[in-house]
Amino acid sequence: MAVFAFMFGAPAILWGLALAGAPLLIHLLNRQRHKEMHWAAMRWLLQAMRKNARRVQIEQWLLLAIRTLLIICVVAAMSKPIIESAGPLLASTTSATHHVIVFDNSMSMQFASGGRSRWERAKSLAQSVLETAQKGDLASVVVMGSPTSILVGDASPYLSAVGEEVEAIKVHDGIASVEQAMDRVEDILKNSSAGRKQLYLITDMQRTSWQSSDLAGEQAGLAKKLRAMSDRCQFVILDAGGTSEANLSVASVEQIEPVILSGTPTGFRASIVNHSSEDRNGVRVQLLVDGQIEAVETLDLAAGETGAAIFNVRFRETGDQAVEARIEGDDLKPDNHHHYAARVRDALNVLLIEGEPAGGPFESEADYLRVAFEPSDASQGPASIRTETRLESDLLEINLGDWDLVVLCNVGQLTPSEVAVLEEHTRQGGGLLFFLGKQTNIEAFNSVLFNEGKGLLPVRLADLSENKQRDDEAYGFDPLDYVHPVVAPFLDLERAGLLTTKIFRYAKIELPTEEQTSKERPAPSVALAFTTGDPAIVLADRGRGRVGVVATSADLDWNSWAISPSFLPVMRELAGQLVKGRVSAPESRVGDLLSIALPERVFDVSATLTPPGEGVASEPMRPQEGENDANLLEYDRTGRSGIYRVSLGPPIDQTRLLAVNTWPRESVLERVSSEDLRSMFPGWEFTLHDRWPTSGARAQAVIPDRGEIYRPLLYIALFLAFLETFLAWKFGHHRLK
Repeated sequence: MAVFAFMFGAPAILWGLALAGAPLLIHLLNRQRHKEMHWAAMRWLLQAMRKNARRVQIEQWLLLAIRTLLIICVVAAMSKPIIESAGPLLASTTSATHHVIVFDNSMSMQFASGGRSRWERAKSLAQSVLETAQKGDLASVVVMGSPTSILVGDASPYLSAVGEEVEAIKVHDGIASVEQAMDRVEDILKNSSAGRKQLYLITDMQRTSWQSSDLAGEQAGLAKKLRAMSDRCQFVILDAGGTSEANLSVASVEQIEPVILSGTPTGFRASIVNHSSEDRNGVRVQLLVDGQIEAVETLDLAAGETGAAIFNVRFRETGDQAVEARIEGDDLKPDNHHHYAARVRDALNVLLIEGEPAGGPFESEADYLRVAFEPSDASQGPASIRTETRLESDLLEINLGDWDLVVLCNVGQLTPSEVAVLEEHTRQGGGLLFFLGKQTNIEAFNSVLFNEGKGLLPVRLADLSENKQRDDEAYGFDPLDYVHPVVAPFLDLERAGLLTTKIFRYAKIELPTEEQTSKERPAPSVALAFTTGDPAIVLADRGRGRVGVVATSADLDWNSWAISPSFLPVMRELAGQLVKGRVSAPESRVGDLLSIALPERVFDVSATLTPPGEGVASEPMRPQEGENDANLLEYDRTGRSGIYRVSLGPPIDQTRLLAVNTWPRESVLERVSSEDLRSMFPGWEFTLHDRWPTSGARAQAVIPDRGEIYRPLLYIALFLAFLETFLAWKFGHHRLK
């Protein structure tokens, strides 16, 4: 026995049914009013009226019923009525069904248990949906991953060809977003003319796929989309996951020292996360360099704990080298690795721009900085920095691409052309450091370099502080709890000279307002302050590089810092932080856009990229659109984690490595149940199944048959319109006769 249920795609239009009372209202208002008058022929008229009154009344009521029914049919058709049957009756009478399959292609789908991965189960479910479809049905496929894409957009009647497309889907290591998938499905359904529509979401029910954002507004937006989708089509979730949620992952690999130097031991920290509810002991963590195992550590991890394995590696050659932390014996393979592109240097190249040249030794600020960067005593630090001193007037003649860090010492002011050269230097990852002094033209710095937060300088310069003449009146440094990496080495080392440094004068710094910061120009961080609370050293990202400002001088004019034992380590730490854009390769996630900044214009350089994996063909990298960024190369097909190798032709002739890793959220295999989903998204109607039944049981076991009946209603309305016209003419013609 068939059981029917009615739904409406646009229930708000049902208020229009009130218009069905309009014909009755018009009929009542237009009824003929009469006034009794007695005259000779009256009795003959009364006799005729008694004879025809019954027939005229039937005609009027018939026309009234047809007009009312006509309005009801039109309004009902506009509300998109849907009839749903739990029995086989409707299946034999409805039109073709459009099957829209959303295929979860996130990293967690590669979790394997019982000798079979979730990915394989999902493909099997998709093929079952296509194989059990009826003759004449249509199909579309959306792949939910990084990024979410439409594999088969147009409603295709060739179901076997669609099945081949599903089978050819390549596994990816990205994330899944149900919200993005619903946007793609909406685009498909807008162009679908099928009478019935079925949406199948094949997923492993990972909780993070349903949590598009921590913002309640965006979560509410997803709930609205899901409710609208279930109103337009039958929503079925096919669970391809299992019950296991245990997983280990390598969450990160960090370079401990700011710069990797050949021949010098370099530390790496690998973080391992135990996502299971049980302890995992004896976890072997390997560190590999260019595919060769360099070190092995063993960790014991409690349930839910994150542990760290520390490795020391000595690189023998310069250039980019692939570093990988790896664990074994886990059922989710992609997050058992974390890749890192190490840029090994023989030294840093630092250019010192002298703003106040002097004849004798240590009469210029650059002399003190040169000693700090290149100490003559090897015990004060490794010879890891090469310096050269030039005048400010030479700035436009120097190729800044040869220098990792440019330090401007007590420069009075800069021309717009010089500022443009420095901006290009930071855009390509170079570091820039300003030391202020008595020659600094504060007004010119604020106008040309700060430019209301739009310029290269990350802070605004205010007035100079009061000039202290005596040591007991001098200002000092405040390390701000030694939080910043520049001063962190001084923690618990109060006698290292940082706190006893005498500052006699400095330039007051004003940090930018919130309105003056943006994604391209983020707010600066304060590494060191004065005892007055004013910032002493600030750093900020600019382009791919970083810019630093020291609010006092680099010589003895304004302080005694240049002869303090703390000056050398702070300068070297500061240099390491400012050159990160040059000596540290950016780390990306699956699905991110990869880009490389080149010193030459891209039309002079050929570049090919080889993705990770065996037997993968190289692909050309394309230049970024836009004249100002013509020295950037881009690549956007980053579906797999690993090391991407970029080969640059003449005149560069280099191989650069870019690391792409999995998203940490994909390593959390916590699942959601149907009850969780109904609680998260109230009002959303769906059915959830973990298997696909045989074709004979399909209609009753999984999906109730559903059909839209607005077309029959429109046909009935059209027939009623013609019938009303004909009867109105017929009845009127009869009266005339």
